[in-house]
Amino acid sequence: MKMSRLIGIIGLFLLGGLAVLSVYGAFLGAENAGRFFRSPPLAMMWIILVLILAGGIVFFRRLRTRPFLFLTHAGCLLVLLGGLWGSEKGIHFRNHFFGSKGFTKGLIPLYEGQSSPILHDYEGHVQGQLPFEIHLHAFEVQYYDGPQFIIHDKADPRHLYTIPVEAGRTFFLGPSEQAVEFGIVRSFKNLQIRIVEGGVAAVEGPEDLPNPGHEVQFVLPDGGREIQYVFERHELHSLPKYRFEVRYCPPQMPKEYASQLSIIENGQEQVRKRIRVNDPLFYKGYLFHQNSWGQDHRGLYSVIGVVSNSGLAAVFAGYGMLAIGLFGGLWILPAADWFRKKGETT
Repeated sequence: MKMSRLIGIIGLFLLGGLAVLSVYGAFLGAENAGRFFRSPPLAMMWIILVLILAGGIVFFRRLRTRPFLFLTHAGCLLVLLGGLWGSEKGIHFRNHFFGSKGFTKGLIPLYEGQSSPILHDYEGHVQGQLPFEIHLHAFEVQYYDGPQFIIHDKADPRHLYTIPVEAGRTFFLGPSEQAVEFGIVRSFKNLQIRIVEGGVAAVEGPEDLPNPGHEVQFVLPDGGREIQYVFERHELHSLPKYRFEVRYCPPQMPKEYASQLSIIENGQEQVRKRIRVNDPLFYKGYLFHQNSWGQDHRGLYSVIGVVSNSGLAAVFAGYGMLAIGLFGGLWILPAADWFRKKGETT
């Protein structure tokens, strides 16, 4: 059997198998399908298919003399090569044999004002380092709902009030003839309580120790006043002398979260962008996207997802060549042949 015929048969068999496996993978879900197509047997299939496609260019003269057919064939080859080059196994191969330090994806958690080049895996282990730093200027979370105060009147356990956290606004609790006025006196980024002569006082602490809170006031019907301090992160025990118990309830329904990022390379800012979900930053073969976020004792932090675009340019170029080849073979050549035949008959 001629080599060209053997290559053609194997190639058709592999392409048919790829079609069947693609349909099967569609029912596995994204994560399971990714593991399936990265498995060693499938990786061997990709390599054999690459060799078959490359061998077709060598052994099939027709591929080299028909431009659109060549583009279709070479486009498929380039898509596979780009996918293998940027795959996890491909990067592992390059790291092992060529001493490179590539990776497929990772995470960088950052607080506002923090910079880091260190990549972590999804279990928190360090897995690599970028050749530059990522700096987080600002991080914001927008909500569908807003923060609220939950106020319990201990004088009448049946009364429970939900009040929005709005500075400069007065709210009235209870029946009009016995209404209690409630409002925020001051809000703090880092609320600290100091013992002073004659009692306590609220002060604004250093900005590097975020502990947001509010000084609130109740004006009772008899003219008496209650001053309380409500921390957003640390709930205090209600003192017996107070009639009201106040708790802070944070918003529960995030709408959007975004990070203002900079790429710092050689001590200089190279690019800056506000990234959001589905609106990433691209820089030197890496994609930086808003992965998630969280909050701890230090405040809010943003989790930046990093994905290597290694091989992606080859994949896009391959798809472009494939599209041109198919369009030329299925439309341009038949149209040109039709016009030629029509010209011969007139």
